[in-house]
Amino acid sequence: MMGVLGTEALAAGGLALVIFNQLRTMGVGLVSPVGNQVAATAARTESTTSSSTDADPGVTAGPDAEVRGLVRAAMAVATLAGVAGAVLMILIGQAATYLGQDAAVVHRAQGMLSALAPGLLPCLWFQAIRQFTVAMRRPQALLQITLASVAVKGALSINLAKFFRWTGAMLIIVAAGVLAYGVHDLQGADFLPGLNHLASDISTTIPRDSWYGTLLKSVFNFQPDPTLLQVIVWVLYLLPVMAFFLAPGRTRPAPQPPKVAAAPAAE
Repeated sequence: MMGVLGTEALAAGGLALVIFNQLRTMGVGLVSPVGNQVAATAARTESTTSSSTDADPGVTAGPDAEVRGLVRAAMAVATLAGVAGAVLMILIGQAATYLGQDAAVVHRAQGMLSALAPGLLPCLWFQAIRQFTVAMRRPQALLQITLASVAVKGALSINLAKFFRWTGAMLIIVAAGVLAYGVHDLQGADFLPGLNHLASDISTTIPRDSWYGTLLKSVFNFQPDPTLLQVIVWVLYLLPVMAFFLAPGRTRPAPQPPKVAAAPAAE
């Protein structure tokens, strides 16, 4: 989309993105080590509970107190780094003129930095949860986010209104599944309650290891035995967002170019 902007706006957008990406990379580096720590702790948990699991196949070892502590610490670090990075982002935008940047470019970049700064916090939260899910060998949500990102990126090269009219509903369902998956992981890490309160269980109808169960899990993050909190969050997100997306008259017609009166013929 930046390719259709003017030179000054393009320079401002590039400056803002450089600042954001630098701070984001620093924040990601702070939370990334939690993945190795969680993986090592989970491996020790599996080894110590393997005997009980072999005796009773229905018993699964959940994350222990050490894993929960690591995830909590990662979320705390992500929160502190996100807040500090957002403040620093705004301050750098204010001081960019003293670093030799053009004043007009900096003025435009400040608006974009103000919009990007609040997004640094959920970005680092996602990275912390991502490290946990990968370490626990449950990275399905990453595939869904990647598919959604590829679809959105491809849509930028065509008419967005026509594209999202046909695919927007599917992307909303995918996003709702990602959100529900994140809620389940937070329940597994003892951040949220209700892990054992299931809303339904259709595992016999749609087995997890079947090809269609795997397909639904990979694309829509379908879970045959969701918790009650997962279902509530999924519905609370899906219904209003889908209603807003499908609301009639939400899109505006493209503006028509002004008509230029023909010049009178010379006598």
